[in-house]
Amino acid sequence: MQKFQYLIIGGGVAGTTAAETMRKNNPEATVAIVSAEPHRLYSRVMISKPNIFLGKVPFEQIWLKSKDWYEKNKINFLPGKRAVGLDAAKKVITLDDGQTLGYDKLLLAIGACARHLPIPGSDKQGIFHVRTLEDGQGMMQAAESAKHAVVVGGSFIGFEMADLLRQKGLEVSMVFDTEHCWEPVLDPLSGQLIENILEQGGVKIYGSSELKDIQGAERVTKVVLKNGTELPCDLLIFGVGVVCPHEWLKQSGVEVKRGIITNEFLEASVPDVWAAGDVAEYRDLIMDGQVILGAWINAQEQGKTAALNMLGQKQPFKKVSFY
Repeated sequence: MQKFQYLIIGGGVAGTTAAETMRKNNPEATVAIVSAEPHRLYSRVMISKPNIFLGKVPFEQIWLKSKDWYEKNKINFLPGKRAVGLDAAKKVITLDDGQTLGYDKLLLAIGACARHLPIPGSDKQGIFHVRTLEDGQGMMQAAESAKHAVVVGGSFIGFEMADLLRQKGLEVSMVFDTEHCWEPVLDPLSGQLIENILEQGGVKIYGSSELKDIQGAERVTKVVLKNGTELPCDLLIFGVGVVCPHEWLKQSGVEVKRGIITNEFLEASVPDVWAAGDVAEYRDLIMDGQVILGAWINAQEQGKTAALNMLGQKQPFKKVSFY
């Protein structure tokens, strides 16, 4: 069994920033990153931005670390491997291939997964969730030939995708179950302003609505709303929030609710375990409560803070919670 002084589960911006911070502050420590995705660090944010989606810049710009960055920084990188078990007493992580890894200190930076809705027909081709590199590549390819897109979700991701698809020339319908866009972040009047802008841009709005059925043979061709409305659709995109993939931790003694519960130092409820990024439900000293925040900058800053605390510097995470 391999053992590392610092073991990081999660190869996204929180985990990679933590590893980078550790290496800068301790040139000789043994550091490893286990990533469920098969890729080195890339910009998840750029998946839903015009430069990449519309091909305004080379796709290669999505990569944030070079192929040899990990080796140059003496960071053991284990891509395409998922953690499935934690024995906090023995300080051992079990991976999905049966491999076990020991650690002195552990960082859980496992991020979040796109929420999937249990709708009949949701296994058809032409359906995407906005989360991974493969999602982004699939959507970009599908948008080249699609004519009718339906975006499910009335928050920021839905707004972005509706805008991008209209720029690609597709007919776009936006379906959400709230009374207005961006509820409850915005009040009804503000939400209506957003909807007006979307409609002026050619997006058809279906508020207070839910999908009942997804139809088609192998590929989606039509969606049916619960009120019976039928919408032509050959590209269906969901942006309905995220869930934290922490079920495998429930038998470990690590306290979890929506995310992994931590204090202001990002320490979890068991010794020598920290959490950072989208999965951390941390003690927010400014808001005076537990907060879970899925934002890129937040994850990056928490990666730095968690690493410094794992190195013994004892620094509270004190940043204004924002999107």
